Amino acid sequence: MSYSFFSALTTTFPYKMTMNVKKKSVNEALNSYAAIDIKNVSVFCLGISAAPFGQLPILHVDGKRLAQSGAIARFLAREFGLAGKNSWEQGLVDQYMELAVDMFKEVIKWYFEKDEQKKRECLKNLTEVVYPKYCGLFQNALEQNGGKYFVGNDLTLADLAVLDIFDTPMHHTSNILDSFPKLKAHRERIASTANLASYIKKRKVTDI
Repeated sequence: MSYSFFSALTTTFPYKMTMNVKKKSVNEALNSYAAIDIKNVSVFCLGISAAPFGQLPILHVDGKRLAQSGAIARFLAREFGLAGKNSWEQGLVDQYMELAVDMFKEVIKWYFEKDEQKKRECLKNLTEVVYPKYCGLFQNALEQNGGKYFVGNDLTLADLAVLDIFDTPMHHTSNILDSFPKLKAHRERIASTANLASYIKKRKVTDI
């Protein structure tokens, strides 16, 4: 099975993390982990005219195209064994994916605000209200599941989604996890996974 990925952003939804979490190089792309013959994986930008809905990202799989970030992330998670072991676990993964999306929507409001005064107010709200709220929710979820993973006893897309969703906030407000030690420890542990750590180190840093 052959995969090609096209995106306009470097640090967005965790589909790239899903593709990189258990591989040794981009071209191997989880070959040993998923036991799938992945002949080619490439990450680069393409004109939106080739996208199903006129927007990026898109994933090409054996000549077929799949759009929408969440759909791509979930598809890759199922392909590579990161979607949960059963229907219930898959539901929990989706639950935390949606919670991450809820937080990201708040970040987007701030990021794209043009009025400088309103932007400062948005950042203040993020720092004092939004981030503590979601950090608390995510940390409580971790504690309820034993503190190591969000779902079950293995790495899933939920862990990658939470890792990914805090990239932009921590790029601008680096101490937001200081009051949430278990969530911070989870982030550091997941990010240090060998192949994922290599990907994070090499990827281009962007504002969002």
